[in-house]
Amino acid sequence: MSVVRNIARKTTLLIVGEIISKALLFFIGIAAARMLGTAGFGHYSFALALPLLFYAFTDMGLAVLAAREIARNREELPSLFWNVCLVKFIFSFLVLAVIIGVMSYSHYPLEIVYAVVLASIYCILDSYSWFFRNILVTVDLAGIESVSMVIEKLIISGMGIVFLLQGKSFLYLLIAYVVAGLVRALINSSTILWFFHPPVAFSKAIMWSMLHKGFPLFLFYFFGLFYVKIDVTLLSYLRGDADVGIYSAASTIVALFAILPSVYALVILPIFSQHESAEKAKKAYMLSTKFLLATGIILAAMVIVLSKTILSVVYGAAYAMAALVLSVLGIKLFFQYLTYLTSLALIAMNKEYKLIRGLVMVGILTLVLDWFLIASTGMLGAAMVAGLVELLFYFYSARMLANDGYPHHFFPLLKIPLLASIATALLIYLLQSHVPLIILIPLAIMFYSCGIFFSKYFNSEIPFFKELAIHRFFR
Repeated sequence: MSVVRNIARKTTLLIVGEIISKALLFFIGIAAARMLGTAGFGHYSFALALPLLFYAFTDMGLAVLAAREIARNREELPSLFWNVCLVKFIFSFLVLAVIIGVMSYSHYPLEIVYAVVLASIYCILDSYSWFFRNILVTVDLAGIESVSMVIEKLIISGMGIVFLLQGKSFLYLLIAYVVAGLVRALINSSTILWFFHPPVAFSKAIMWSMLHKGFPLFLFYFFGLFYVKIDVTLLSYLRGDADVGIYSAASTIVALFAILPSVYALVILPIFSQHESAEKAKKAYMLSTKFLLATGIILAAMVIVLSKTILSVVYGAAYAMAALVLSVLGIKLFFQYLTYLTSLALIAMNKEYKLIRGLVMVGILTLVLDWFLIASTGMLGAAMVAGLVELLFYFYSARMLANDGYPHHFFPLLKIPLLASIATALLIYLLQSHVPLIILIPLAIMFYSCGIFFSKYFNSEIPFFKELAIHRFFR
């Protein structure tokens, strides 16, 4: 099998698994929001969010680093496997001890303390699964990882629905997470042990070397998760979990729309990683910028205009008060589409330190602004900060790419999609009280697509796009 076909096959398997998994989580989130109420859903969302602030410490950047080393030399797998497992166990134990200690002396009720501990155990299991996933993808066993990921989400959804229908508390949902996480970790680890039989052996030298090499990746994931998840934690501390539930409902809608750029990132990664054709990588970057900009702005416009309707239909009338929050998060969604691309390009170019520097800056800014704005304006302040820091991070990362020769033409590229999205938003606004949502959304997308098509927005990139899509991935 050629390298190109191998990349395409693995990418397809991961994409399918990712989409199915995200869809299953989204539907269990809807069920939880409707059946637990705003406060119960807030407890559930807070319990899942808090351990993510410590997630990077359970991995220390070793999952990606080990996969990189094994990709270069598969003979490294036996020696790395058990050493990385041991390091992750030590750091995971310390993280769990710290979380238990902090929660024990907090003002939270005992049920929430138990929930956070269960969510922390799931995060540890997920950290191991992420390590096993990277190995399986590297050694051409991506299909097994994709299946195990779907099985995990099926267990969460199945057990979760049963518990919710029985009237159980959010604590039982987190038990489902732990069971599902354990099953996935066992499937992935058993597969590696079955195929490669790595002997149990430990080396302090290997462990210290891996920790040293993985430190930049640890910083990247720590600050990346920190600036994304700190808002929910501070919202719970400063305003209470009812606000967390409403804010998380809006955030979940945004996260669902963000599946597209994350999937696109998997597809375009091989282009950026092949350094033999810098010119082709720059063309791919420009094409991707135009595609994600044109897609992100119309989705953001629809989220902004239809925010109240979307929340009422998906979660129920109790969550309609988050309409303004969702509208503000729609701005974040637009820039999130673009930061997926710029971050990916910098990682592919081995410029992780530039990303880390930007994440540190926006992380500190997020913490400071969230502290003041959440205290005064609640979840609306959290949404405003999320949108602002996403905007700043995009322009920072795009500037770093421009310094390396990747053109940054944001404002010239924005003109046509902006005009088309404004016209589409106006159409939606005029028709939303007369046309059912299930008809209005496809109609709006068709209207916007016609505007982009007749403006010849993508005309100059069509030949390159055909080469990229057909020759590179489907030849």
